[in-house]
Amino acid sequence: MMLAASWHGPKDIRLEEIPTPHAPTGEDVLVEVSWCGICGTDLHEYLAGPIFIPPSLEQVVLGHEFSARVAAIGDRVDSAAVGDRVVVIPHRVCRECHFCRRLMFQHCRNLELVGLTRNGAFARFTVARQDQLVPLPDTIPDEFGALVEPLAVTFHGMRQPGVYPGADIAIIGAGPIGLSAVAVARAVGLRSIIVVEMLPQRATIARQMGADDVLDPREVDALDAIRGLTAGRGADITMECVGLSETMNLAIRAARPGGLALLAGITEMPSDVDLNTAVRDEKEIRGCIGYFEGEFDAVIELMASGRLDPSPLISRRLDLDRILGDGFDSLVRDRDSCIKVLVSPSTRHGAAGGRIE
Repeated sequence: MMLAASWHGPKDIRLEEIPTPHAPTGEDVLVEVSWCGICGTDLHEYLAGPIFIPPSLEQVVLGHEFSARVAAIGDRVDSAAVGDRVVVIPHRVCRECHFCRRLMFQHCRNLELVGLTRNGAFARFTVARQDQLVPLPDTIPDEFGALVEPLAVTFHGMRQPGVYPGADIAIIGAGPIGLSAVAVARAVGLRSIIVVEMLPQRATIARQMGADDVLDPREVDALDAIRGLTAGRGADITMECVGLSETMNLAIRAARPGGLALLAGITEMPSDVDLNTAVRDEKEIRGCIGYFEGEFDAVIELMASGRLDPSPLISRRLDLDRILGDGFDSLVRDRDSCIKVLVSPSTRHGAAGGRIE
């Protein structure tokens, strides 16, 4: 048996003993979790789920942003060995549908998600398939490995048509995804990075991660300020990372005519979004979620090269038994000071855990 943090419904995450996964077969790999981040998606599921969790699912172990070590392999595994340090892509895909054949794995028609539709990484052990594993170089610590997933989400955004080196970008919201977007935008060569954020500590971290200007919408009109910083035209790209109608509309309005508004925030209820502005000014609105083939590898390469330093994102490191009060609840309570909470269920980091039977 092993300790796990399981979702049972909104405001109902339980620390409970569950069976340790069986020895893997076929292409499956048993991994021992090193560090797992509490994602904004996990927080949405905690507060208002089920959102991505299927309504028919009564219980699931959360956790999908994680680094791990391979503990055991199935009999058809040929690309991983026991002891390998890895990051795990949470998408488990069919590899056969229209979207898988085009390497658009987050749109797989038969997609399973580690930590949302199947048990995830807020437990000492979890199971993945060998094609979900990405090697983690020795030069990158396990903690940074747990940040690859949210960074890959924003790297995916920076690869969209309409994003190019030398462009300016306005990022709305400096939570974990917004701050990841700042770091990635700087790493890939965007020229001017403007951030809209009212919480002072988040604003400070945005500057540390490469923002050129941080606007407090309580003190300035954010739309006017963005236009003022872009010679009156609006930003080439905007990226909304909050998930509210108000901030989505700001992202659309702040993009220049012919520009791109990326919507990455997850809403908990239907939104009233102004589409007339997009029609009138021929702006493109594009959703941004997940990642394509190779984008985890690209983020790891940016880290290894020194162009991407994710360390300011990490607010707290916890053992699994503290995940509720010092993790989920603190992310709600301490929104300004708490950005990314990393949790270790592994005995190698001093946390409680079971053993492979």
